[in-house]
Amino acid sequence: MNIFILSFLNQSLKLRIKYAHVSYFLILLTMLLSKNATSQVAANFTTVSNNTGCGSLVVQFQDLSTGNPDTWLWDFGNGNISTQQNPIAIYSSSGSFDVTLTVSNNNSNDAKTSLSFIEIFELPVAEISTNSLANGCAPLDIVYQDASVFNNPIISWQWDFGDGGGSQLQNPTYTYQTSGSYNVSLLIVDSNGCQNMIISNNYINVDDTPESGFLSNNNLSCDSSAFINFINTSVNADNYFWDFGDGFSSTLQNPVHNYTTGIYSVSLVATNGLCQDTFR
Repeated sequence: MNIFILSFLNQSLKLRIKYAHVSYFLILLTMLLSKNATSQVAANFTTVSNNTGCGSLVVQFQDLSTGNPDTWLWDFGNGNISTQQNPIAIYSSSGSFDVTLTVSNNNSNDAKTSLSFIEIFELPVAEISTNSLANGCAPLDIVYQDASVFNNPIISWQWDFGDGGGSQLQNPTYTYQTSGSYNVSLLIVDSNGCQNMIISNNYINVDDTPESGFLSNNNLSCDSSAFINFINTSVNADNYFWDFGDGFSSTLQNPVHNYTTGIYSVSLVATNGLCQDTFR
């Protein structure tokens, strides 16, 4: 009987030890699973939009961090920060910008910095000049010059001369065949793909070329007291200068003149303020 009781006690002790081991194992497994569920956070990010631009840029950031962070601190490198998970940042000046994201939860924190992650290139500035007069009479030749200001090489030019003509040369020469006032534009593109455009309104003014001419009611007279009526036949002109050949002149459109005895050469200069023509 005593032997049976002792054997029963031994078996009971062994079962208790066995179940104690199982309990310890379950506790350890629970601890490992709990630790896994609250693993370390790891900061990571990208952008939804482009991270390079010209002049200025609006960037949409996206948080890719792992480990279930619940706080975010962004440093955009331009003097601005954000605590949003997926913020938007505005870069208003050119340069290279480092971006840092710091994430954390109750158990851990982590930070990631991407050097020169945002790149904003400086815009070129388009400018137009000419080495010839921008005002004249048709046909008017204009030698254009690209006077643009830039930090990176210009690789493309697109000129619009305002009368339907254009050019892709850097410094083109163009002839205006008809009168009018023309807007001129230049679009430039640099090696970074940045572009800029200038439009110069009424930059070129072209007038019709004057054609001077006149008639008189009498080319030959025996009466020195007779008056000669001059008839102006000029076109595309609004100002006139007559030289009667005897030391006298007039700016009237259709003058009357009295000559003394002699032979005289008469000339008329007709002008429109831009160009002139002379008839003799």
